[in-house]
Amino acid sequence: FKLDESFAPLSISSAVSQMKILARNMPSPALAAGVVPPSRWKLAGALTLLPIVLLMGGFFLWLYGELHFQPLDKNRLILESLKYSPLLFLAYLGLLALLLRGRSSASQLIKGTLLLGCFAFPISSVALGIILNGWLDASASTPHQAMVAGRYRRSGSRGGSDYYLWLTSWRKAGDFEKIKVFRAFYDQVTPHKTSVTAFTKPGRFGFEWVQSIEISTQPFVPDLEQELQAARA
Repeated sequence: FKLDESFAPLSISSAVSQMKILARNMPSPALAAGVVPPSRWKLAGALTLLPIVLLMGGFFLWLYGELHFQPLDKNRLILESLKYSPLLFLAYLGLLALLLRGRSSASQLIKGTLLLGCFAFPISSVALGIILNGWLDASASTPHQAMVAGRYRRSGSRGGSDYYLWLTSWRKAGDFEKIKVFRAFYDQVTPHKTSVTAFTKPGRFGFEWVQSIEISTQPFVPDLEQELQAARA
């Protein structure tokens, strides 16, 4: 259209100002259409990598924990640690679903992390249970003299081997304690002839663990009280 002298330029400025206010108050078309905001999508993308990190880190921490904080009742500690993994896994899936809400590929992403998470969360929970039980234990160690009752080697799937000793138990008469050792120590002992001293701690969560073990220079003296209790039983 053509401007004439009767058209007031101020009316254009007034209309532009009103349109600016309208644009600020109008909801974003992208959000209205259900598209995930970029910041939320980046956070969700990072969370999808969490099971991979937990799986790889869990294996490493488990091996590290058994090497430095070896629990005597490992199976019982594993079962106790597994109690927490389902709750943590469900919380993770809930947060991921919340961040991906409104995205068409949300179901595929959640399904992809579901399989990895079923392994990653239990493994990392057990690894943390073993490490924290020993690392948070500030109590003094207690020495226990025991006789090597047996030893055995277990071959790994990749050619390596693990070495174990069976020791007479200081916790229960007539029972034995299985302890993993290095090969150099394994080669120095002879069943029913070598006595050792195992230094243990009670554990932060009540699971006794082995701090160190050494060959004893003193002859093995059985605990007569334990022997009598075992005989009566």
